[in-house]
Amino acid sequence: MRPVASALVVGLAACGSDEPECGTNIAEDIFVVAAIDAYGATLGASGAGSVWSCPGGGTATVTGTTTPLGNGTLRDFTVTFADCFDSTASTELTLTGSVHHRGTWIDEMAAAYCESCKVTGSLRVVGTEAACETPHLARDCAIDFTVTGTSSQVVASYEGSVCGFTFP
Repeated sequence: MRPVASALVVGLAACGSDEPECGTNIAEDIFVVAAIDAYGATLGASGAGSVWSCPGGGTATVTGTTTPLGNGTLRDFTVTFADCFDSTASTELTLTGSVHHRGTWIDEMAAAYCESCKVTGSLRVVGTEAACETPHLARDCAIDFTVTGTSSQVVASYEGSVCGFTFP
């Protein structure tokens, strides 16, 4: 279950040659799988341990800290993916490697959202992203992007680079 997915949805235009959209979609998938799925199943409120079994196979191991801040939390954690496949976002990607996530999350009644989060790391990304000019990917990717939101009711924005794609 993705309680804040509505706050993270990025509008999709027609699939094809829009490479910034390609990068944004890949970044969104990495962010959702790391910050919501893996974190939520391990260090988050539903935390049941440090290893999450990805829905399509593989695992994600999460280590880090959560520090209360007024109406939110500072989350500083690393997710190490081992052939983690999660096709519940707009992509169908398998992730292997690690990403570091550091950011302030605000807790609202509607949902939590990332006020400002930095995601860095290195992943092997294999799969399909329809928004990419070449939709089938098999790349070793540098990950360096920021996610910002202004409320749980506003679409998050992504800025940075992933897999050689710079966006927005």
